[in-house]
Amino acid sequence: MHELLVALGLAIAIEGMLYALFPDGMRRALAAVMAQPPSTVRTAGLVMAAMMASSSALAFLIGRALDRIDRRTVLLLPSIAGLAAGFVLLGLAHSLTMTLAGAVLAGISFNGITLPLLALLGDITRPERYGRAVATYQIFGDIGGSLGPILGLEAGLHFGLTVTYLAVAGLLALSVPPALWVLRHETAFRRTDQLQ
Repeated sequence: MHELLVALGLAIAIEGMLYALFPDGMRRALAAVMAQPPSTVRTAGLVMAAMMASSSALAFLIGRALDRIDRRTVLLLPSIAGLAAGFVLLGLAHSLTMTLAGAVLAGISFNGITLPLLALLGDITRPERYGRAVATYQIFGDIGGSLGPILGLEAGLHFGLTVTYLAVAGLLALSVPPALWVLRHETAFRRTDQLQ
C-alpha cells in the first residue's frame, strides 16, 4: 500500500509541476483549442474517442494473446512500426478518414508496446518487488503521458501539426534499439528459466 501511495503522490506532483512549469504553453494550447469552431473541437473529440475505444477493445485481445504465446515481446517491433505509421498518417492526413485511420492505428499499436512490457515485468520480477516495479513502470508512463501532450501541443503551435506528428514518428526509431535489447534479453531469460 505504501508504494501505491508514493506512486499516487508522485503522479499528482508531476501533474502539478507540469502546469507550474508550462503555464504559458498551457494557456496558448487551451486558447488554440478554444479558438476552433465547435464542430472542429467535436470532431477532434470523436477522433480521440475512436482512438481510445480501439485501444481499449484490443487490450483484452492482446492480453489474451500474450498469455497464450511464450514470448511477451513478439509484438514490440510490429507495434512500434504501427505506432510510427499512425503518426505518419496523422501528419499527412488531409481527410477525416485518414485522420481516423492514423488515430486508430496509433491507439491499437500503443497497447502492443505497453502491455507486453508490463507482462514481461511480471515474469522477471521477484514477487516481493512486484509492487515497486509496477509503480516505477507506471510513474515513467505518467511522466511521458503528461509531458508528451504538453510538449506536443507546444511543438504543434510552433512548427505545425504535420511537422510535429512526422517528428514523433521519426523519434519512435529511437525505441528500436532498446526494443531489440529487450527481445534478446527475454530470449536469454526464457532459456535460463527453462533450464531451472
